[in-house]
Amino acid sequence: MIADIERLKKELAALAVADQISIFHFLEDTLPGDALNDDPAAVSAEWATELRRRADDIVNGRVSLVSSEHVVAELRARLS
Repeated sequence: MIADIERLKKELAALAVADQISIFHFLEDTLPGDALNDDPAAVSAEWATELRRRADDIVNGRVSLVSSEHVVAELRARLS
C-alpha cells in the first residue's frame, strides 16, 4: 500500500500544474467536512502559530522575500 501511494505521489508530481490543481480541488471536495479541521478556533490558533513562525523566519533571515510581481511572472512562465 505504501509503495502504491509513493508511486502515485511521483506520478502526480509529474503532472502539469493545472492538472495538479484540479486533482487538489477534487480531493479537497471529497474529504469529510471535519477532515480539514473545521473548528474556527483551532484553525485560528494554528494560523497564529504559523504566522509567528513565518515572521520569525523573516526577521532572523532564514527566508528571503520575493515580490508578488516575481511570483506571478514565474507562474506565468511555468504555465505557458
